[in-house]
Amino acid sequence: MSPSVERQIKETLQRGLSSMSDRGTEGHNMSTDSFEMSSIERALPQLPEMMQGSWRGEDDVEYLEGVHLMLNAEGASLWPLAIDGRVLHDRHFTWRQGPRAVTILPPSVAGALVTEQKPYATRGDWLQILIPPDLAQEMSKQLSDLSRLADSDSESEGEAEKSPRPSLPLVYSWPTHRLTLSILHDMEILY
Repeated sequence: MSPSVERQIKETLQRGLSSMSDRGTEGHNMSTDSFEMSSIERALPQLPEMMQGSWRGEDDVEYLEGVHLMLNAEGASLWPLAIDGRVLHDRHFTWRQGPRAVTILPPSVAGALVTEQKPYATRGDWLQILIPPDLAQEMSKQLSDLSRLADSDSESEGEAEKSPRPSLPLVYSWPTHRLTLSILHDMEILY
């Protein structure tokens, strides 16, 4: 991205944030460091259409029957934080790689593409996954070991002996929610 486009995005976001601060906390339902999609759209009205991405129109939303998400160990190690630290506290969590993003969120987050009737949605390179409270509780228990996937070899031996890293590949499935999570070695991930 050219420096002038980056500067234009930054200035536009600053104007959008300034206008939001005039309204109080409205629009800050997605997290403490981001804001609902309608606020993003209001903050970026002057960017050329091609720079705004596919999230501008409702026509681009595709609802999915189920999702099989494949992550490497580093990405998967964030699931416990995402569930326990964000989703269970009515906040979203987003993974990004290049232009692609995956957001998991509880039903209470405003401005989302997903609904309880349509829990999986894509818009361009962005996938949203709705995590209802019962699934969040179940995931919290089942995925707690994933935080150890990010442990490096440089840790003290005492820590490594207490909690060995789970070996890959790993697959977690929640059939009633039509959701599967696979954790693969970096070399097995398709980009």
